[in-house]
Amino acid sequence: MGTGPAAARTAAERAVARRCSRVLPPEDLLDEVAGVVRRGLPYVAAGWMLSDPATGLATTVHGERVDPDVQRRLIEHERTTPDLNSFAALAHRRSPVGRLSAETGGRLADSARHRELYSPLGLGDEIRGVFRAGGNCWGQVCLTRPAGAPWFTAAEERSLARVAAALGGGLRQAHALARACPEPGDPDGPAVLLVTDDGRVTGCSDAARQLLAELPDDGTPLPGVVHEVASLARALEATGTGPPAKARVRGRAGRYLVVRAGVLGGGGTTGALVAVLLEPARQSDLAPLVLASAALTAREREVAGLLAGGTPEAEIARRLWLSPHTVHGYAKAVFAKLGVGSRVELSALLGGAPEPAPAG
Repeated sequence: MGTGPAAARTAAERAVARRCSRVLPPEDLLDEVAGVVRRGLPYVAAGWMLSDPATGLATTVHGERVDPDVQRRLIEHERTTPDLNSFAALAHRRSPVGRLSAETGGRLADSARHRELYSPLGLGDEIRGVFRAGGNCWGQVCLTRPAGAPWFTAAEERSLARVAAALGGGLRQAHALARACPEPGDPDGPAVLLVTDDGRVTGCSDAARQLLAELPDDGTPLPGVVHEVASLARALEATGTGPPAKARVRGRAGRYLVVRAGVLGGGGTTGALVAVLLEPARQSDLAPLVLASAALTAREREVAGLLAGGTPEAEIARRLWLSPHTVHGYAKAVFAKLGVGSRVELSALLGGAPEPAPAG
């Protein structure tokens, strides 16, 4: 058996593939993979994240040696500052992984993220990637090394790309059985909290405290998904464009919650409060997860939504400029991929007509 860094990376890749072939809760799979990769690809600090495939927002953060305030600032930076190797850019590249040293030609300070956040902490090169499967992004990772340490290599980039591909498939599989699970004793009142632009909570309803306790523990005072959604709400207020400030997140007990946010008052984001709303997910909220996990094509998602909403096949054909025969073929493919046998079952699975798929 070989020894050395290359052999360690190969062993780690095989171990990741084995874990991703099992159906594990997403957060458990992420934690296991992080431990395996550490043995083959050395780094000093990391953030392993789950994301909502419909909006791309991070929902759970498994941080390693990352200060909570730095973690919050990294979330803000990703949403508000154009920079090299952004997760949004990596999601659309041929390779899902990028090295900062390669992207900058060795001039790490060309990255605002490095200048403002990494360099003051004594950090050097960074490698990051996204976990893609079925045309959707299920999570992301960012690994860093100390300043002065050897940069990440092309061989390490290829290895992490193989890990990312396996993890994308594993996470998609983990979400395949997403179901809404209302529980007795759910709060009757609005679950709302108010968040300042520096991440402090200035108001929180009793119902919000109850649901916050269900969100994944990121090791931070406030779950990362709340900062992520609040940050996007501020970016939307400033630019007027982007995905909705909304994320579906799997709670600690296994059921899903929906987190939404909006800026209060308008007229700019500086100093403005963001209202964050939490609520148990309905089946219609989870439809994007169900459709993404089944790897439906864009056209199949369109047909599925119309079928679930009760639109006759002939009307679907007219709306989509397709032949009735083609629509029937799409309907059969949708039923097969989702494991349902009728419109009634499809509508129950998707909670009626699901929200439209995001553009792009």
